Amino acid sequence: IEEHEHLVKQGRRVQDQLCAVTVGQVLGLTSSICKLRTSDALGDVAEALVFSKRTAMAVTDCDGELAGLITVNDVMRAYFEGSPPETLLSEWLASGRARAP
Repeated sequence: IEEHEHLVKQGRRVQDQLCAVTVGQVLGLTSSICKLRTSDALGDVAEALVFSKRTAMAVTDCDGELAGLITVNDVMRAYFEGSPPETLLSEWLASGRARAP
C-alpha cells in the first residue's frame, strides 16, 4: 500500500508539471527555428520541414498566435492537388484543406 501511495503522489507531481506546460511550449513556439508564419509559401515550408527533420510544424500569424499546424503529408497533398509552391500558408489554411487549421 505504501508503494501505491508513493506512486500516486509521484503521478500527481508529474500531472501538475504537465498542467503547467502550454501548447506553445510543446510545439516550440518560443523558438523561431520551429515555427512557420502564415506569410510563408508552401515551397519554403517544404524546405523548412526537410532541413529541420520534423514531420510537422506550428504555423503562427503576424501576431505570433497559433494559426494551425502543417505536416509533411499536408505539403505533399498540396503539391499533388496542384497548389503552386508560391501559395501562402494563409491562403492554404483558409482553403479548408489543412487538417489542423
